Amino acid sequence: MFLLPPTFAGVLREVVDAARTDGRHELRDCWHVVLPTARPTLAILASFGFISVRNNLV
Repeated sequence: MFLLPPTFAGVLREVVDAARTDGRHELRDCWHVVLPTARPTLAILASFGFISVRNNLV
């Protein structure tokens, strides 16, 4: 959980404002602008979660 706030804070406000200027809704901003930026961090968190569950089962 320590990885997500800096990732989302790293998204430039200008990029989100440009998406809103193009007429996108806030949910579409999140889906098409912010989420692709955070994919590497989300992949790391998913792999940590998988390893944690696997270690609990073994």
